[in-house]
Amino acid sequence: MRRLPIVVMALAVLLAAAAPASADAVSCAPPVDAAGNGNGVLEVRASGVTCVTARRVAVRAVRRSDGRIRRSFTSGGRRWRCRVTGTRAGDAPSYIRWTGVRCASGSRVVRLQVAS
Repeated sequence: MRRLPIVVMALAVLLAAAAPASADAVSCAPPVDAAGNGNGVLEVRASGVTCVTARRVAVRAVRRSDGRIRRSFTSGGRRWRCRVTGTRAGDAPSYIRWTGVRCASGSRVVRLQVAS
């Protein structure tokens, strides 16, 4: 009688360990276009999408003409909404100022850092 809760608990632990961790963010290489830059995108992290899709979203999120962040756009048939999550600036001359951006489409999330 006392063994049943122990067996159930052990089974629950095994199932939790075997569950896929699809919500973990994956670091992707920043996009590079034909001109050798990726619209100032410094870092890309993807959750729920492939790195190819994350790079495509990162390029679409940053306007080529003025470097501003788009609030919403369509990529790959999905509606993406972006928001600025923060800006970092340092005092050292070699420090790169960047702006954090989070783009989401349902449960799919792409985070990026853009040089500002």
